Parts: sequence; C-alpha cells; structure tokens
Amino acid sequence: MFTTLPTDAQIDRIRETIRPTIEEWMTDYGVSRDKSHGQLENRIVAAIVAMQQSGVITINHEAKGPEGGV
Repeated sequence: MFTTLPTDAQIDRIRETIRPTIEEWMTDYGVSRDKSHGQLENRIVAAIVAMQQSGVITINHEAKGPEGGV
C-alpha cells in the first residue's frame, strides 16, 4: 500500500505530540536531556511515518491536531 508522505506540518505535529511524552519519561526517571533524546524523537517520528506508509495508521490531512479533533 502506497500513501503520500506526511507534509512538514504533519511531521511537526507528530513531533509536538511525542516530545512531551519523552520529556515526561525523562522527568519520571531523573534522566538529563542530551543529544540522544533528539535522536530518539527522530526515530519515533520515522517509526510513525513508516506505520503510516504501511497503512497501519492514518495521519489527518489538516495537521491541526490529533485524529478525532481532540
């Protein structure tokens, strides 16, 4: 199944969504931010795009917020 790649705005929205989760995890475990956290963020974004490409998930076209308008 081939779908179009997410737009820059959609990728930015994915980053905005996962970044607080990474930061919360760091706080919970007393981990200081370093360059590996940016790499982790990039890998999670890449995994989400790969899931979208394979049809496992969909990404809304507006890039305004989460699916379902929440």
